[in-house]
Amino acid sequence: MKTKNSALSNKSVVQGFFDADGSFQAKVYSGKRKPISFHVNIIFSQREKEVLAAVLNSLNSTSKISEREIINDSGTESIGNSISLAFSNEAGQLLRKLWETNPPNAPTKYLDYCIAKILFQVSESSLNTAENVVNKLLPNLGLQDEKVAGLALLYLRYRMFGATKNNKNPKLKPIEDYYELINATQDQIDQSISIGQQLYEPIKQSYESRQSNIQISKDYLLGYHIGDGSFWIQSTFGEECQSFRVNFSWSVTDCQENLPLLKAIKTKLESHNIAFPKSKKGKESGIADYTTYSRLQISSLRACLKWVKLLGEWDWKDLPQVRQNQYDLFLEALEIYTLPNFRSDLSLLERIIHIKWSLNPHTNYKKKGSLEGDLEKVRTYFHKTN
Repeated sequence: MKTKNSALSNKSVVQGFFDADGSFQAKVYSGKRKPISFHVNIIFSQREKEVLAAVLNSLNSTSKISEREIINDSGTESIGNSISLAFSNEAGQLLRKLWETNPPNAPTKYLDYCIAKILFQVSESSLNTAENVVNKLLPNLGLQDEKVAGLALLYLRYRMFGATKNNKNPKLKPIEDYYELINATQDQIDQSISIGQQLYEPIKQSYESRQSNIQISKDYLLGYHIGDGSFWIQSTFGEECQSFRVNFSWSVTDCQENLPLLKAIKTKLESHNIAFPKSKKGKESGIADYTTYSRLQISSLRACLKWVKLLGEWDWKDLPQVRQNQYDLFLEALEIYTLPNFRSDLSLLERIIHIKWSLNPHTNYKKKGSLEGDLEKVRTYFHKTN
């Protein structure tokens, strides 16, 4: 008998989860000895608290989970959760060791990782200065100005993806504020920008070339699903409830800058015979582009059955209960819908409706109708067709 994989004991799963729901944070500090220094953190954010707790457990971390209020599209308040791991603590060291050989696959996370590991060197030791870090990276420079070196690294900080999202990062000061804070001269500012550009160029080239060669494992795919994957069930009724249909789907979303990762995930799914519709002219099949994000979606019954079978290779009892419940409910609905005579059994018809409304209760405000309304319709359908 084949033994199922224990999911969160596999660090590739955690890496996939990070690419879905993680980020890097580099706080800027100023002092007498080090005019510019940084504190680098790894952030995990997730709606479900128990998912974060499971990730912490897999990293042997005792870090606390923070809560914050989120206002959704309907104006309803909900709770978001996050954890912050310093680059220097045990869990941070574990992740950094993993990333040394397998850096983040999401382009924005890869870019931020390349910059964050440089910034971390300034705070890694009290003996490390920005000047030492810059001269190590550019050995022919021979820089002897701590202010210029610090501002050159600050230039990198402002190339991180998070720096461009001003609406979501209101605490990030304009870089000019730091010029004023440390009393930098215009010559020092100009020199720091020139050096910063030299430091950034190889990072930029690596970032751009990597986007066309993203390789992901099956374990990574599971981790990404745990972080961002969404099962969805939609029911539709014909005129006067003469017909009844259920559509099943699974999707992941990410910002448009991470579209190369979604394409790599699609390729991985296709390698497991999970098919997508034929491409339409000028559009990638299975991927929808919106103003600020893209969505990869499995939308056929056959593809959903194959995807659930693939996910079933892991022991879901090892995963957070909320994810196990979603998987079990989606699988149950698929099994009911593929029974030859399920339309002749009112209890099975009603069960699918109940699953639809209990699968993702926090998104019910997006669904048309109500549980009671759908139950009334499915009963009408049953009595008219049996």
